[in-house]
Amino acid sequence: MRLGGHTDGIFDVNFSPDGRYLLSASKDRTARLWDLKATLLNTLYGHTSSIWSVNFSPDGKLFASGSVDKNVRLWNADGTFRQELKGHEDTVYGVSFSADGNKLVTASDDKTVKIWNSATGKLLHSLNIHGAKLLYATFSPDQNLLATLGWDNKIKIWQWSNNDNPKLLHVLEGHKGTAWSIAFSPDSQSLASTSNDQTVKIWNVNSGQNVHTMEAHVNGGLAVAYSPDGKQIGSAGKDGKLKLWNAQTGVLEQVIMVAPDAWIFGMAFSPDGKAIATANADKTVKIMDRASGKLLKTLSGHTAEAYALTYSPDSKKIVSASRDNTLKLWDAETLSFNELVNRGCVLLENYLESFPTLPPEQKQMCLTDYTIY
Repeated sequence: MRLGGHTDGIFDVNFSPDGRYLLSASKDRTARLWDLKATLLNTLYGHTSSIWSVNFSPDGKLFASGSVDKNVRLWNADGTFRQELKGHEDTVYGVSFSADGNKLVTASDDKTVKIWNSATGKLLHSLNIHGAKLLYATFSPDQNLLATLGWDNKIKIWQWSNNDNPKLLHVLEGHKGTAWSIAFSPDSQSLASTSNDQTVKIWNVNSGQNVHTMEAHVNGGLAVAYSPDGKQIGSAGKDGKLKLWNAQTGVLEQVIMVAPDAWIFGMAFSPDGKAIATANADKTVKIMDRASGKLLKTLSGHTAEAYALTYSPDSKKIVSASRDNTLKLWDAETLSFNELVNRGCVLLENYLESFPTLPPEQKQMCLTDYTIY
């Protein structure tokens, strides 16, 4: 399903927490709010330059946008303007809410991370922390930590308290090239990162130690994520491969060639943990079975690179963004490879048993203990 309307590149897209709405951010200086029938509910004007980032609060009652115009804007759930947050002196690349929705963290090219009260818009803290432009900042799932990522290839871990200034716990150093992506583990005890230096690193956020370094992607990694159960780390990069790693040991468990000769710009585990989707430079979105690595769906329709995607909270939909200035809403429901085999065997069972000339080895295909690994 095509969601048109933007007149320039789309930089970010997100589902609302209840999965009923979509929010997009574009170079055309607008954000747009949609329902899942592809109806445009509101076009949000006010930024005077490209919008790089949008994000819903966890309760879905408001959302934030960050722009090249140096400002952050807060909006009500229906898309009506609420408040403008001024203070950054350069492009705002990242906006992210804490898990309780009370705080908003913004990362900027002005080399600062700012933390705001999301209800009042009051600036709580301004951290000039990297001596370099900021790429990204995010809270840990348990809300106790803040991770910041800068162009200096460093990741900094901060302890957050409502009453005190954030306290720098650790500086995670070791990447030799730009680190493009970081992700906390679901239990907030570890952090994964991937970089142009072709590695994926796993860090203990309590000690600050680099626990594992894995040689991962030729020419560099672009995306990293933990599985919902925290058992695996997925990474994707410029070699067109998706790799799955044991999150505890760093051992490579699976390599999936997704897009030969094409970059993988984004990846995401489905919230139910059964599938993995990628946004690819070959203009496709692909969905793989997590357990087997088998390709379940290739979603074609974009006319330029697909470079961002996200799952709906119920794992049933995917929205992708492309350089063709469109969003596409896809049906993500799939059967795993084993489920496909089992269903096929149910349909074939009587035929296999009763067809007299079928070779014996084919009659054995659908024994009840048959499993594909």
